[in-house]
Amino acid sequence: MNRGELRTAVAARLAIAPTGDGLLTTTELDRCVNQALRDLSDVKQWPWLLTSAALVFVDGVAAFPTDPAVVHLRELTINDRRAKKASSLGEFLDSLTGAGRHVWFYEGTDIKLAPVPSTAPTSATLYYLQAEPELTEDGVSPLAPSQYHNVVVARAAYHAEVRRSKWESAAQHNGEYEAGLRRMGSARLTTGPRAVRAVGSTSWAVW
Repeated sequence: MNRGELRTAVAARLAIAPTGDGLLTTTELDRCVNQALRDLSDVKQWPWLLTSAALVFVDGVAAFPTDPAVVHLRELTINDRRAKKASSLGEFLDSLTGAGRHVWFYEGTDIKLAPVPSTAPTSATLYYLQAEPELTEDGVSPLAPSQYHNVVVARAAYHAEVRRSKWESAAQHNGEYEAGLRRMGSARLTTGPRAVRAVGSTSWAVW
């Protein structure tokens, strides 16, 4: 379903006109749909959110892609060879003066290579997960596969009922959403490294 169809499905579930009512206007229903998609993309590292981008390294440093933006880092290849993710800050620092296979780390929104290559890589590709893009037009569909759109509709209906302060109905829709998530559990990424997370208040990352 595209945005218009998702909105219509939410309106039908709530027994209101497709164009909305006095409180849930078309704009509000669209916001509920997009909020539901954001909620879904935040739950797991779904495989349909995996994408890649070419990086340009200058003195061993490359900035994260910005469109679409990075949510979780997955893999980095340098000159068509998988680079090793440093398991700690110490390993990365020890590699700065070493040689051989590239080791990579990230600081802030930059990826760094060690040892710093004497010449920029011919090719570098970052594999990462993006957020579900906001649907800005009725004809645009989400990245989530169509078999899961009913889960999006249930979550959007939850947000709509919260706006109307219909708490019991909201809980019912959210219960359906949670049940849908449990059925979707096997559709997550199962290969590759775990998600990158920050260490305390620093900008370094650990596996």
